[in-house]
Amino acid sequence: MAYQNMPAKPNEGGTWTTWGDTADNNLREVISDVPSLKAALGGAAIRVRSSADEAAPTATNWRARPAGYSYVIAVGAAPAPNDAQPGDFHIPATMQAGTATGELTSFGTDQTSGWPAPWVQAALPAGGSISVSGGRGLLTTAAAVGNYGSEDGVAVRHQTSMANFTITYTFRRVNSVYARFVLRSDETDLDPGNGIAVGTFGSSLSIAESVNWTETTLGETPRTWTTGVDYKVKIAAAGGTVQAKSWAASASEPAGWDLTVNPSKTTAGYLGFVARPSSTAAAYTASYDDITFLAG
Repeated sequence: MAYQNMPAKPNEGGTWTTWGDTADNNLREVISDVPSLKAALGGAAIRVRSSADEAAPTATNWRARPAGYSYVIAVGAAPAPNDAQPGDFHIPATMQAGTATGELTSFGTDQTSGWPAPWVQAALPAGGSISVSGGRGLLTTAAAVGNYGSEDGVAVRHQTSMANFTITYTFRRVNSVYARFVLRSDETDLDPGNGIAVGTFGSSLSIAESVNWTETTLGETPRTWTTGVDYKVKIAAAGGTVQAKSWAASASEPAGWDLTVNPSKTTAGYLGFVARPSSTAAAYTASYDDITFLAG
């Protein structure tokens, strides 16, 4: 077997610490920390299964081995991939599919309706769609109204409401979609009268809060969201602090946060992804991949 079991993870400095009894939490940290792994191992890539395949792991249902790497680290339940190459590693971590701890959503099998657990339909007007295609989760708006309206908006939410969490995901605008991540929402359709929204649209990254249906921007920083380009977005909510940052998916994660705000709403609520149309009535699509989620 070419894979070595390696029950540890690299710190930022490249040293190793044991996983201990928190494999689910560390799974998310390992997968979201690819630049550090590459630095520690001299050019390594991460390899995982889709959420559905991780729930029923075999040696043959891993995602394809990334090309061009001398070392590839497979993170997931045993058994290790059967096409391992010399020098590859296996971190035998386990995920709890469909729970609120240490989740990874990687979109595998195409499906015309819905996303895999833990994401459930929150809003779906006639003409809109929630689907998986080409290894990505897609939200496509309806095309009846336009004008940035919630009437055409499509949304998926986490099956568990909560206040505190960290999420990292890959985001791509297929066209001029008005995309947000909503948290602590008092409405299941993620169009909150009271709640918080991280905006990834226009020419900025922003955090806004709605109080009794009046929305106020709490923080905003210039950002270019080029159509067809992948970006990473990371959001952390803990008590009275919400933070967000974004960067090109091809680059390393920046050390600091782009935005740190202190909203008034600190209680649990619904959370998830929202896609709305731009000014013109048409179908707009937001594309997502590699969603890592850690509650608490």
